[in-house]
Amino acid sequence: MPSPSHRFGHEGVEGLRTGRYNLGIGSSCIVYRLGATVIDTGPPNQWPVVRRFLRERNVEQVLVTHHHEDHSGNGARLQRELDASVF
Repeated sequence: MPSPSHRFGHEGVEGLRTGRYNLGIGSSCIVYRLGATVIDTGPPNQWPVVRRFLRERNVEQVLVTHHHEDHSGNGARLQRELDASVF
């Protein structure tokens, strides 16, 4: 089944909910963008969707809320490909 994704915005904050379904089990994460700051990075298996979303604007820094893969999984890629500082 294809990965679900949904974009939204509210008062300057943009978000991308992304995830996947596996044998009927769904998972998702929201990647937030506020100006040049990104909060959480999404899971590595959703990198193509996350990369498209983040390349629309300049990304200078990334804040990861916690170490779980769905929140931190693309941190190294963001640092390498977009030259963003990851905290």
